[in-house]
Amino acid sequence: TIQEVESIDLSVFMQRISSNEIIFLLSFIGFILFIKQHKSVILALPMLLLGFLALKGGLRFTIYAVPIMALGFGFLCIKFLEYLEKIKIQDIKDIRFFGSLLIIIFLFIVLFIFFYLIQKNFDSYDFLGYFAFLLILFFFIFMALKFLYKKNLKLMRVFLIIAILMISLSSALRHIYNYKAPTVFTQNEAILLTKLKELASREDYVVTWWDYGYPIRYYSDVKTLVDGGKHLGKDNFFPSFVLSKDQRSAANMARLSVEYTEKSFYKPYNDLLDAMMRDYNQSNVDLFLNSLSKENFKINTPKTRDIYLYLPSRMVSIFSTVASFSFVDLETGELNKPFTFSTSYILGENN
Repeated sequence: TIQEVESIDLSVFMQRISSNEIIFLLSFIGFILFIKQHKSVILALPMLLLGFLALKGGLRFTIYAVPIMALGFGFLCIKFLEYLEKIKIQDIKDIRFFGSLLIIIFLFIVLFIFFYLIQKNFDSYDFLGYFAFLLILFFFIFMALKFLYKKNLKLMRVFLIIAILMISLSSALRHIYNYKAPTVFTQNEAILLTKLKELASREDYVVTWWDYGYPIRYYSDVKTLVDGGKHLGKDNFFPSFVLSKDQRSAANMARLSVEYTEKSFYKPYNDLLDAMMRDYNQSNVDLFLNSLSKENFKINTPKTRDIYLYLPSRMVSIFSTVASFSFVDLETGELNKPFTFSTSYILGENN
């Protein structure tokens, strides 16, 4: 239910470590060569394996492999430069040969990208962007060959390193440019929560999803059940239940979860739900949760504070995930009753 810990496919795995699949493969080859030449690099293997755990452990693990694979790519580039410096281009015919080869490769790649973008219903600006990038890239490669012919190795290195940087960083820069994550709160939400600070006591609670836990404390100076540091399944169960069940059940669970959370500061509980069931003489979790919807359910714990709910409209996009934490079967861990929640937007208005 949390994107960062879901298993990811091989393509995303390679993109998140080395920006694209080709660079990943080159980096891996470079790392193998690095180990072969410098045995001490074996010490980096545990970090690399931790990064590779992302295939099962989720997206967040990829970051561990990034610097190790970058070292492999850097080593491969150095070896490539050393190999080029040993090549002896005898006359202008060799330059023309390599130049012609570059032009053929360039045209082939341009055609490939063109047909690929047609499949994706591309924007003409996308094609022009790719075309300009390739044009500049091949210019630097061609200049590197020219200076190699003139035995000017210093300038050859400069142009080739610029070309390598363009190849290796372009995908990463494109990802960064397109990765426009919104702020946690809009200005209006921040204003609203600042007003809540004037209404609520700092001992009151706001029940909301864990994403909003820390910032709500900042703006409203109130308490929350979950936050960025406290969001295990058993913690997220309570706000999920309150936000997605019927009103009576939600109100009763909000009161119980808040009061028992406060009690736990003085009398630690291993599990809040177990503590509630014990105090209300219930042994079956389903019967206990169903009883919260009954009119005759009486809360024995006295009210000590007010409780507010925070569910902004932007949260609807993740509401199915939020609800799933309390729709799970607590005996088996299976999601037997999937929560379906659909949103729609006005497309037009007539009269």
